[in-house]
Parts: sequence; C-alpha cells; structure tokens
Amino acid sequence: MAQRIVRVRRREGLHARPAAALVRIAAEHGSAVWIARVGDPPGADADARSITEVLALGIRRGERVRVWAEGADADAVLAAIDALLSGPEPGEEDEG
Repeated sequence: MAQRIVRVRRREGLHARPAAALVRIAAEHGSAVWIARVGDPPGADADARSITEVLALGIRRGERVRVWAEGADADAVLAAIDALLSGPEPGEEDEG
C-alpha cells in the first residue's frame, strides 16, 4: 500500500469539478484508491471511485487529506491525485 498526505489548495476545495476529476483519475488506474481528511476517525474514508462518497467528505481549501492506494500502479495514481489537489484550478492564481 502506498499513501500520501496532500494539502488541498484549490480555492473551492474538493467541489464537484475536481471531485469528478479525482474519480476519473482513480477509475483510469487499476489500483483501489481511498481518501480521508487527516484526523478523521477510521471508517470516515471515501472510495475515490465514488463521486457521492468523495463529495460527502466536504473537503475544503487548506485541509489536509490522506490518499492511499493498493495495486500495481498505486504510486502513479497517487502522484496524479496529488497534482490535482495541490494545484490551483485552471485560470486561478495560486494564492498559497
């Protein structure tokens, strides 16, 4: 299993558009992928292939999330998700 801690830097957090992109990334890879807010209790995670579960987390800008994956391409899927969550949305300035 591979994992990363990522700070969400998108202005609106993990709203519909980036959540859909995250689900798409997870679905395109063979690894199973989960996401949870850092500090949330066990079981408060979401299957990254489920838009409903990902949106239900209500992740906002500045929050840290733990993303983990199991499978042959776990590192690649985590790198893609890290880039998505830690970067600004297209057309936005990165405000840090």
